Amino acid sequence: MIAKMPKSAPVLTHLDAERLKTLVAAEASKLSPLALELRRATIIPAHSAPADLVTMNSTVLFEDEEGAAPKEVTIVYPEREDERDAVSVLSPLGTSLLGSRVGRRCALFDGSSSSGALRVLAITYQPEAAGDWHL
Repeated sequence: MIAKMPKSAPVLTHLDAERLKTLVAAEASKLSPLALELRRATIIPAHSAPADLVTMNSTVLFEDEEGAAPKEVTIVYPEREDERDAVSVLSPLGTSLLGSRVGRRCALFDGSSSSGALRVLAITYQPEAAGDWHL
């Protein structure tokens, strides 16, 4: 079992942060895990996003450190969560992965405590790296 660890502040692009603030406001929950992460986030320009940063609409290969097989998911807005391998940014997994970096551990945040650890293995698609600014 991995010891509980504090979650480091996520890094978000300015565009993602603005869209997510609108989403949180519509959700009317200033105490949601996503709202709490937005308050802690370091905000950077989208054009400055490093290719190893998990941003919105990124496809991420990760593993939990409990020994389960690696999984690949795409971090999406709630209206797209029914798509194959999509995970809503409002879910504990989506909130935890967003703003993480390849090779780093991050805590799976359930809104009240760290309940496990994840490691980002790769980003197989990132809109900023691909020049897909419309996503």
